[in-house]
Amino acid sequence: MNFLASYGLFLAKFATALILLLIFILIVISAKTKQKTPGKISISNINKKYTDMQHTLQKEIIDDKLFKKQIKQENKAQKKQKNDKKKNKIFLVNFNGDIKATQVKQLREIITGILLVATPEDEV
Repeated sequence: MNFLASYGLFLAKFATALILLLIFILIVISAKTKQKTPGKISISNINKKYTDMQHTLQKEIIDDKLFKKQIKQENKAQKKQKNDKKKNKIFLVNFNGDIKATQVKQLREIITGILLVATPEDEV
């Protein structure tokens, strides 16, 4: 009987040590995967959003004929502008850093990506 009690106590100690070891391994693995997760760059064109908003408001305010005429003029101006010169780009970087500077690597990658495609006429 004493043997079974000792054996049960040994199994309990072994199971506890095994569980603690597994928890430690999981913590280390999760910390490494968080560091390796690459940031993502999202590109969005906000011109269309504001143009649509402007058209919606103008459609409600002015006469339909005048609105259609204005749309045609805008389309002609856009085509002419497209053919005349290339557009200068504006790059907007949304960076949320902390006091430990954990996001500096991500910022460095974003700036490198912008520098690869930006020209001197562009704005950041």
